[in-house]
Amino acid sequence: MKVRRMKVHIAFGLMMLVLLLCSGCLTSRQDSLKSSADTVLSPYEVMAGYKANPNSKKMVLAYANMLSKKGRKVEAVAVLRDAVLRFQNDKKIAAAYGKALASNGRLEEALQVVRSANSPTIPDWRLLSAEGGILDCLGRTKEAKQVYEIALQIAPREPSLLNNYGLSFLLSDSPQHAESILRVAVKLPGSDRQTKSNLALALAVQGKFDEAEKVERAASATEEEALANMKHLHDMLLHDDTWKKALSPG
Repeated sequence: MKVRRMKVHIAFGLMMLVLLLCSGCLTSRQDSLKSSADTVLSPYEVMAGYKANPNSKKMVLAYANMLSKKGRKVEAVAVLRDAVLRFQNDKKIAAAYGKALASNGRLEEALQVVRSANSPTIPDWRLLSAEGGILDCLGRTKEAKQVYEIALQIAPREPSLLNNYGLSFLLSDSPQHAESILRVAVKLPGSDRQTKSNLALALAVQGKFDEAEKVERAASATEEEALANMKHLHDMLLHDDTWKKALSPG
């Protein structure tokens, strides 16, 4: 019974990670827009800012990110495709475009975009991180880890990169290794709430629910949110068919 429960934990974790990596969470923390007062702008402010200054790379990224979060992913791709043409050789724009394509299920095209935009002699860690995420979505986790490891040589203390690296280990049934990497990531300056939630997931996949709940509480804005997230996690583990269907190809 214990073995079966552990298999369910692992399968649930895989399902969650496929959804996280391939359904919109390929956007990095740098895609959010902050004002000079370091406060996150509202969707209305982002839209107004983009319309007022569509040639601002910062506003383009913020607007595309907002569209993606609202489920308007096709529009996000269109905005970034136009930006790639206008801001040629811009690594950050290219990485965002690749992520947007991946979020729309256009994985092979996304992979080609981020690889073409990168330089073999002076590689950009953001593009490598995007490439790793796309490879994970394609099920090529071994290749993904190799790409993340190259990126970590460039930016060893980048929490968003360590987050993706840790998730890659979860996708390849190595939750303990993922946990150790994510524990490092959450302690770094700039680590976001999603990274903490991913650590909670890594713990839950191993059956460490008490510790996962503690981490989730620290990550959540309110106690109610933390309890709701943990309840959702528990509920999903009770329904084998949910994760089986999520992992089924096609």
